[in-house]
Amino acid sequence: MSTTSLTRFGTRRARLPEVAAALVLLLPSLGAQPEELVKLYSEARSAEAASDYRTATQRYERILELRPDMAEAHANLGNLYYVQGRMDRAEASFKKALRLKPGLSAPHLLLGVLYFNAGDFDRAAPQLTAALQLDPSSAMGELYLGYTYYALARYAESAEFLEKAAERDDRNPDAWYHLSLVYGQISKRHFELLQNQHADAFETHLARSHFFESSGNWSEAHTELARALVQKPGSERLRRRMEWLERSAAGETPDPPEGAAGAEDGSTQYLYSPPSGKGILAAVAVERSLLGDAIRTEPATRQSLYRLAEGYQALSFLSSLWVFETDPDSYRAHQLRAQSFEAAGRLDEAVAEYREVLGRRPDLRTIHFAIGNLYWRKERFEEARTELEAELKLNPRHAQAHYELGDILFSKGETALAERHFEEAIRFSPAMQEAHLAVERIASANTNYPKALLHLKKAAAISPRDPTPYYRMWLLYRRLGKAPEAQAARQEFEERKKQSGGKKSN
Repeated sequence: MSTTSLTRFGTRRARLPEVAAALVLLLPSLGAQPEELVKLYSEARSAEAASDYRTATQRYERILELRPDMAEAHANLGNLYYVQGRMDRAEASFKKALRLKPGLSAPHLLLGVLYFNAGDFDRAAPQLTAALQLDPSSAMGELYLGYTYYALARYAESAEFLEKAAERDDRNPDAWYHLSLVYGQISKRHFELLQNQHADAFETHLARSHFFESSGNWSEAHTELARALVQKPGSERLRRRMEWLERSAAGETPDPPEGAAGAEDGSTQYLYSPPSGKGILAAVAVERSLLGDAIRTEPATRQSLYRLAEGYQALSFLSSLWVFETDPDSYRAHQLRAQSFEAAGRLDEAVAEYREVLGRRPDLRTIHFAIGNLYWRKERFEEARTELEAELKLNPRHAQAHYELGDILFSKGETALAERHFEEAIRFSPAMQEAHLAVERIASANTNYPKALLHLKKAAAISPRDPTPYYRMWLLYRRLGKAPEAQAARQEFEERKKQSGGKKSN
């Protein structure tokens, strides 16, 4: 999983109303049990209804003293531990329930949610899959499996389950918000394939033009469209769009080009005359249908890659539009606005929208990070530090937050604390090359050369074509007086430098 795949991915620990849906009824299991068990169960449920989790927990613990083989009681006790934040005990209770009765869906579901919230996505996926196999009607299972596949960068599978959740409840802002993210990532993948395989194709220049146009970069959009027009000089639609972009680049605000939208307009067809109301869902259905032939095209052509990149980008926009349509003041709507301002480089407006999100959902993960990351990139380090520390209180496993906080601390001379954060970044994201290089720099400064070499070798393995680790190995071996090793590292460095076109090493 890449670190960047989670940068925009904010969710929260499931709240009690959601967890309550996973509770298992014990009455059938109690059967003709002693009156004490029935009484304890009744008291436990009454305490749950009154949010008296301590009493409810005590009653279930007593039930299990009398009937340790009752899987449903272990499951419900796990639920209670979960909502109280006692995750180790919750995990143990869910596992015990499944050992006793593997066919219970609720323990699988909440184990999956527990692992997801801990950032352990590889363990979350099979639990959530098992929960849905046992209970295909679980909306919570569909949502969290969609979230999990997104975190694992398995975007097509993520879209499948989020689409199911959105169909089950078409006003669910979490499902539609994350669909917007997923569709955007799928679009990006196809666009990258298009660029890599057909760098100077008509479709590539057209897709680039649409990307710049959607972000208001009229000049670059005009440049790319001009390159596309050279390859299709007879297209009247392209020519009209060129004239419109010229006027926009000159600071005018002309009406968008008239006429029926076509392939030349791609994902921009909805920007200027967006659908509203249920028309948004109708447009979503049309775009999904049109993608079918492109998805089935094997091998992929430049036309099919263009259609996939543009179609999924349109779906991303329409999904965002539906969030605004259903609840324009929701925390997800403010989150989308913040991300839009961030993409346009409007830092202060982005931060203000992220603050609106936190005002509605103080426990939402990644929002403090998003603000801190903005400040970090602008070298406003004190403000960044405050936000990154706040993020790590909510989400101690956020690797990129650890890395950026380490970077700030290192710049202030707090190297011991910086090193701990870099090592935490590596623990939660072992493939983060920049964190390995940061640890190496500190280890070398402290003359801990074995540790420095260990991290340089790991950095080299992560990105075999990068000359930087070999350059620093060369310097380190020279410092140690190990001439053969230094020469070998230098040769590796020179070879990779040549392959990368003279990329400068740090």
